Amino acid sequence: DFNKSYWRKQLRALNPSATILFEAPDGTTDDGVTDEDLPYDMKADVIEIAEDQFGLLYLDSMDHPERYDGKTIHLVGQPFAQSQLPDGYFFFGRYAMTCCANDIQPCGWVCQGVTAPNNKLFLDMTARCHKVSQGGQSMMMLQELHSKACSPTKEQYVSFVNV
Repeated sequence: DFNKSYWRKQLRALNPSATILFEAPDGTTDDGVTDEDLPYDMKADVIEIAEDQFGLLYLDSMDHPERYDGKTIHLVGQPFAQSQLPDGYFFFGRYAMTCCANDIQPCGWVCQGVTAPNNKLFLDMTARCHKVSQGGQSMMMLQELHSKACSPTKEQYVSFVNV
């Protein structure tokens, strides 16, 4: 029953790279992130995701897919082919390196759209977010509204620093 956002901001000021979780007496945890804590405007008609915010969006959407359900986002990423996805679907994301060069892999979301997967291509995409459930787990999925080819991001890999 306290303002987690206030404490989260105070802890972040002391150590921006700290992972913060609040544990309730029943053992459940909460990261304390509210819409106001995010660096992008969750109330905007189209939420603009800057290149350096991709990692934060990815992690927050994994923890809180309901926060993005029905929202429209605009971001830059790559359309990756996934053999297990049916026609009309692709994986939209960016390459991430969490440990070392051996663990580089795409991170992102399943996307329904008309774009042909091509991991050499970068897209400037506007998409609608949907919360979906599979195997008892909720996640965010994207629906491509429109996209166009664009220049690659300045940074080759997604950063999870200060997330």
